[in-house]
This record gives sequence, structure tokens and C-alpha cells, in this order.
Amino acid sequence: MKKTRSFLVVLFTVLTVGILTVSLAMAQGGGNSAVEFGAAAAAPASPSGGTLCTGSGGSVGIIHDDGTFENGYSGNPSTISTFEVLNLFNPVDPSYAYTRFCVALVSLGGPNLDFEIIFYDNDGPSNTPGTQLAAVPVSAVGIPGGLPCGWYEYDLTAVAGLPTGANGDIFIGVRYNPMTFPSRFTCADQSATTPLWPGYLQFNTGGWTPIQNSFATYRAMGLRVEMAFSGQPDIDANVSPDTQTVPFGGDATFTVAVTNTGNLTLTITVTDALVPDCDNSFDLGPDESYSYNCVDTQVTTSYSNTVVISSEFDGVPGPTITETVSVIVEPPTSVSLSSFDGQSTNLLPMLLGGLVMIILASSIILRRRQAA
Repeated sequence: MKKTRSFLVVLFTVLTVGILTVSLAMAQGGGNSAVEFGAAAAAPASPSGGTLCTGSGGSVGIIHDDGTFENGYSGNPSTISTFEVLNLFNPVDPSYAYTRFCVALVSLGGPNLDFEIIFYDNDGPSNTPGTQLAAVPVSAVGIPGGLPCGWYEYDLTAVAGLPTGANGDIFIGVRYNPMTFPSRFTCADQSATTPLWPGYLQFNTGGWTPIQNSFATYRAMGLRVEMAFSGQPDIDANVSPDTQTVPFGGDATFTVAVTNTGNLTLTITVTDALVPDCDNSFDLGPDESYSYNCVDTQVTTSYSNTVVISSEFDGVPGPTITETVSVIVEPPTSVSLSSFDGQSTNLLPMLLGGLVMIILASSIILRRRQAA
């Protein structure tokens, strides 16, 4: 029969509330890679609810933990040079951007930590972490040497190249080197009432595995984000031609062209009070264009035609463009008839001459009857 050895390092940390006994043990199922903070029963409870990344000023907080943390996870500093831990995040809306990241940390090895905020697509096998989308280097100072965990907040609004809500579900977390920063832990919620949330671990020695494979009582990590609306609706529109001349009773044809130059899918509404055939409504995604023709028939009067092109996103009005074009109608001063030799003959003199001939003939006939 093989004997199983367990390694236990007992550390004593002096807190303001008394002596805290903390065990640092190899996690069940984690081999020699994963280590946990392992607070003893005498540890004080974490604060009830965190105050960071909860959403304010129009932003929305995405939180999976219950605000209390019973443990912390990391990699074994004797064998692991890269520790990554992620939680899955569902974006508020495709038009929202990640503006803030928050992480709960605790330490038994020192108050400082250099790490990266990491973003992964869920394009791995069975929607696991796959392609790395971004990594942001940051630091934390003053990490508490025991529970309760300390919250650390990072403003992402000025960071270029980050994924947005348009990327769909993604994984967000932290990455650091346990050899350089031993015994720094990312706090973990192990409350039985907290729903188990999708999360993954990865060490430099292997690929991604569910967190609960290494830490059986895991429920959610102390990882939070805030998102805020970042949509920039914008359109370009044109009605042509600027001026057109049509014959009396002819048709005026207009071309309406619209391009979505923003980063949101917009509903476009075209309104024309004088030419109802130009009224239209359609959706345009970012960088999409649409054009169509509309006709005003049997035009008899010159006029200026005003076309209003408006946009909206999810019921919120966006930019509006007003285009005004001119229609000039030729006056019906004469009628032309094409003769057999291809020359145009004016009918008005011919009609007047015929009328004079009729009058003269009538006068001659009348005189003859009177003479008889």
C-alpha cells in the first residue's frame, strides 16, 4: 500500500484582533502546482460585501462573489513560474466597454504584487479559454497579511486594445509569477450559498482546467469588472442630385444614400414630407451602407425638397442629417412637333394662321349668301 504524504506549513500572523493561525497546504487534486491560503477557523470573517466594481455613474458592475472570501489560490512557488486564474464574464451589451477591474488579494509572503490583468476569448474547446485578447501590467501594494482580503481597483478607460461587449462572453482574471511573488493569493469565495461560477486555472506546467478540479470547495473568485456604454453612433447621408430640371408633367428622381460611420447598429429613418416615395426605414451595422431611388411623378411646379435622415440605437436618438435639393420644372410655353424631315415646327403660328383662314372663309360665304 502506498502512503500519501501531506505537506503542511503552519504560519502565525498577528492581526489587530488577535492571533490568526493560517495553514498553507497543497490543494486536493492539484498535485504540486496549486496552493491555497487555507485560513483556520479562528480567522475573522471577510467584510460583508465589497464596495468596489459595484457600478456607479452610469456604469454596471458584474459580480459573481457574495462579498466574503474564505480562502485564496495561487501556484506552488517551488515549481510554478506562471499562475493564471480566470472567471467567465457575460457582457452587459455589445455597446458596452470594460472600464474597471477589481481583484481581492491576500498574502502570507509580502505586501506587494506585480501582475497582469488578462483577457481571454472563450474560443477554446467546449467554450474554455482560448485566444488571449489583451494583457495589462499592473501592481498592488499594501496587500493584507491575512483575512479579510484587500480589494484593488484598476481604471481601464484609457487602455487601448481591450475587448468590448461586442466580443461576447470572455474570461478575465490575473496572471503572475509565484516564484517571484510567493504566497500571494487571489481570494476565493467558498460559501456554499454562492452559485458555482465558471472559472479556470492554468500553470506554466499545463493547460486550462476548471478551478474546482484543484480546489473542490471553489464557488467564485474575487474578480469583478465594471462596464459602461461606449457606443459612438454616427452616420453620413446624401440626397442627389442637388438640382434637377424636369419637363412640365415629368418625373423627378432622387437617390438617397446612407452610411453608418459609427460603431453601433442603427435604425435609420428617412422622412420626406413632399415625396412620400422617399420615406423609408432600415437597419445598418457599423460601416454598412445602403442607397435607393425614389420618384415624384407628374411634377408641374418647381420646389425645394427637404429630406430628413435620422438614426437611433435601442430607442435612443442618434445623429440626424437634413438634406435639401431643388427641382426645376420647365414652363409649358410652347408645344413642338417633329416634322418628317426631322426639323421642329412651331404649331402656334400654324394654329393662328388656320384660325385667320377660317374667319376669312366664313366672311366670304356670308357675303355671298347676302348678295343672293
